Amino acid sequence: MLPADILYRSKKGFGVPVGRWFAEGTLAIDTADHDRMMQRDAVTRRSRNHCNGRADERAFLWNAWLLQQLMAKDGKGVTQ
Repeated sequence: MLPADILYRSKKGFGVPVGRWFAEGTLAIDTADHDRMMQRDAVTRRSRNHCNGRADERAFLWNAWLLQQLMAKDGKGVTQ
């Protein structure tokens, strides 16, 4: 019932719209809290560039967001 080009194509994963989540504000990094691991100006600049469409910073933003979440979960917060 399916065409051969669909039936026999290589596997495709399901993309997660991380870039869009940051651009829309669904995910955000709290730049008010920072420490020696995250420089506020760099995070703010890259976030702004991503939201304005000047650069694709989704990988950096995702990793910074994960680091922030991990530190908060461990009770250390981003400021320690």
